[in-house]
Amino acid sequence: MLNFTNKIALVFLFTKSEYEKGFIKKCLDSFFENEISKVVSVDLFFFFNKGDKSLFPDCFSLSKHKNIHNCHFHSFNYSENLDIYCRSFDEFRRNPKAKTHVLGGSGGANLLFYDSFISLLNKNYENYLLLESDSKPVKNQWLDELLGDIKSKSFLIYGSTYKGIQKLPDFESWTGHLNGIAVYRNNQHLKHLLIESRKFIAYNVKHNINKFISFDVGIWMYTQTLNWINYLKNNNINFKPLINSEVISNYSLYADINLSESEILNRNPKTIILHQKWN
Repeated sequence: MLNFTNKIALVFLFTKSEYEKGFIKKCLDSFFENEISKVVSVDLFFFFNKGDKSLFPDCFSLSKHKNIHNCHFHSFNYSENLDIYCRSFDEFRRNPKAKTHVLGGSGGANLLFYDSFISLLNKNYENYLLLESDSKPVKNQWLDELLGDIKSKSFLIYGSTYKGIQKLPDFESWTGHLNGIAVYRNNQHLKHLLIESRKFIAYNVKHNINKFISFDVGIWMYTQTLNWINYLKNNNINFKPLINSEVISNYSLYADINLSESEILNRNPKTIILHQKWN
């Protein structure tokens, strides 16, 4: 029997729509079709925007996997007015409900992230690995590889900037942000960062500064504020809180869909977790 570890827990943020389209089964198969560690088992958390747990049998079948200690499930059952996610500014402009959402055009996805993670911060795990339906591992025993990589590192969020082939603007507010698929260090400083970045997004939406900020961009933008810089000084945080990792690779734009895994590994050979759209 494998030893249970609380050094990391796996967190999947999914939507009912993704499940119905088959994306979640494909994602879970990629992560769990083989053993993920030779030595440990871990806890697994599923958070859904809506739907009773009876609708998602593929998730609970993982309780039998040799590397899974316990499966936990929560559905927020957001109302239609709250469960909003616009993929573009054009879509946002056409959706009157998005314009009134407290967390803006990405409001549904933002709620799912913040509600999920803030509920996890009082639990006894050292780190959380956040995964979504368009992520997958590219190495065997990927959990052992990841645990080995983060063992001696200091961070709050350990993720990936965009590493794909599309040229990004040099000076947009979101340029350089870490994608949400990342490892999060469970401590009081992460809690402060998440609570304050959520307030930051809500303030921007309320005051018509920016109504279209996703949670990962909101975190990045908040870390550029004087409030965050003062927090780091006041708490003697001398390490870099947000680290662009070599083992998580963000190829999440549609320009990258046709890149093969081998092409990506040639570009980023240390990749363990890949974020790349499948559809």
